[in-house]
Amino acid sequence: QSYLALLSTFGTAFSMLANIAPLPGLINAYKIRKTDSIPHSYLVLLSIVSILWIVYAARGQQYEIIPQSIFGLLVNLFYLSLYHSITGDCLEFIVKLVSVIVFIGLKAFDYYDYESIGLCAMLLSLAAYAAPLENLVSIIKEQDSKYIDFYITVANTLCSGT
Repeated sequence: QSYLALLSTFGTAFSMLANIAPLPGLINAYKIRKTDSIPHSYLVLLSIVSILWIVYAARGQQYEIIPQSIFGLLVNLFYLSLYHSITGDCLEFIVKLVSVIVFIGLKAFDYYDYESIGLCAMLLSLAAYAAPLENLVSIIKEQDSKYIDFYITVANTLCSGT
């Protein structure tokens, strides 16, 4: 029991770390007005994963998961707002994303069983951890590591290990 509690504590801590990891890169991107090093799909996937974990926790009455998932959702919506304020399409993108997230959340809650929602959330979490690799082609082509965010890489490595 104590082993599982410890693992759960580490999982929660690493999840929070993964949620704040994009902040330094986003601050830098905002300063230089370029989003090259920010993995957009990572931010989108984390937003969708957060709503799925909220639905999963609500369906399974595992309420301890909800606060960190709400935190993750709000933080990632902020990050996406910042990202799209740089690209110039903030309002349009956020309206679409929130609509998709609400739709996914409502459909998942109404139509899918607890285990299916958890499996989907887990698989999308793994996809989110791999999403920063979308910049791998640029890294190899230009032989420059500026396209990969160090903090996201470390946080995802720790988070995927738990």
